[in-house]
Amino acid sequence: MMGAKSAFRPVAPAGRSYGKINLRRIIPVQGKPGKIREGKITALSSRNQERVKDIIDTYGLGDIGIYASLDTMLKDDAVDAVIITTPHTLHPAMAEEVLRSGKHVLVDKPLGINASELTELVRLAEENAHLVSAVMLN
Repeated sequence: MMGAKSAFRPVAPAGRSYGKINLRRIIPVQGKPGKIREGKITALSSRNQERVKDIIDTYGLGDIGIYASLDTMLKDDAVDAVIITTPHTLHPAMAEEVLRSGKHVLVDKPLGINASELTELVRLAEENAHLVSAVMLN
């Protein structure tokens, strides 16, 4: 998942349903390396602030940004990339918003539900070839 930058520095998962397996596989947490070894969680976005606080405590994430919306989180310059682990019906719109903000994006499967959603995301990703866009398959 390396892109135009030599590596992802800060990585901020965005969404409401953070899978424990997904976080451990991707980002270095709880002493485990993760796939993005240089990655660091810098922010979490969720409407459920109690859930976010629980995740921060569970993974020992310390002092990170907490946002009630993806839009607000995307304005944070400390965020280079976003991992989307929300219900799959939200994936296309959120991925589009992340790409339009100029951030890298990793989307949990499935990327979209219908061909028109995927066509638009592919077009947007091609327009932003300097950004890394990927789908996470586990």
